[in-house]
Amino acid sequence: PNIYRSFEISDTKFVLLDCRSWREPPETASGRPEAILGTEQLEWLRGQLQHDNTYTVVCSSLAFYNHPGIKHESYAQYPAARAALLTLLAGRPGLLVLSGDIHRNGAMDDDNLIELVSSGVSRKHQWWFWQTLRNYAVLDLDAAGAVVSFFEKDSSNNRTFSMPLREWRLQRSS
Repeated sequence: PNIYRSFEISDTKFVLLDCRSWREPPETASGRPEAILGTEQLEWLRGQLQHDNTYTVVCSSLAFYNHPGIKHESYAQYPAARAALLTLLAGRPGLLVLSGDIHRNGAMDDDNLIELVSSGVSRKHQWWFWQTLRNYAVLDLDAAGAVVSFFEKDSSNNRTFSMPLREWRLQRSS
């Protein structure tokens, strides 16, 4: 229990959520904002967001958005919990969500909340763990904003984009 944590590096606060220990099945979670994080962790998260750092990086094993073209677990299966988290996180300058467990790289910025996803398996149907898979992301933060680079086994899918803090929207760079 209580494996959620936070720590700071330079001007960035990292908040690591536990999205497994208290998660209820979607069919029994109707209308319950605490159905994923539990009441105690949800209150703890509120407190963790009270700081003066430039950046807040919320790390979640559960994707916030439904990413197109694949079926996966996400906050969308828990509408009340999703709405509660969106209320806490959306629109905060310098805040982004890092998640995984969809077996692909992805980025979304709907609902005024940025999510970056990178998972350890390169592409769907490549379950050969003895292969060298190059699926990872690099996040660089500085005073101007973020630069995100996604790398995959097929290097033609590699991409880099910037998110200037003053705009905090995804913008492609070459």
